[in-house]
This record gives sequence, C-alpha cells and structure tokens, in this order.
Amino acid sequence: KNVSQIPKTFVTPTLGEIYIAQGQYEKALQIYQALLEKNPNEKRYKEKIEEIQRKLRESSGK
Repeated sequence: KNVSQIPKTFVTPTLGEIYIAQGQYEKALQIYQALLEKNPNEKRYKEKIEEIQRKLRESSGK
C-alpha cells in the first residue's frame, strides 16, 4: 500500500505511535510520511521517520 491508500482521516501521529508500539513499522512509516507530506516543515515527523527507518533496518538484520 502507498500513502494515498490510507484514508486521510486516519493519518494522525497517535495512529503512527500505535503502529510503532505494535511493531508494524511499515504502516507507521506510511503514516508519518503522509503527515510530513501535509506538514513539510514539521521537524518531529522527519525525526520519527528516521527512527522508524532505523527500527526497520534493525528488525530486518535479525
């Protein structure tokens, strides 16, 4: 799935955090990418994307 397939009403930082807590990093990444697309100057979204990408690398390296 890509970002456009996620209903815009469900694209919230809270949902992204829920996905992270569940270990669903791909879904969390999609949420934060959509948030960043809507708010390109939001530094915390960029930082969260980097954090999720790190977690994805770590989980794939196991």
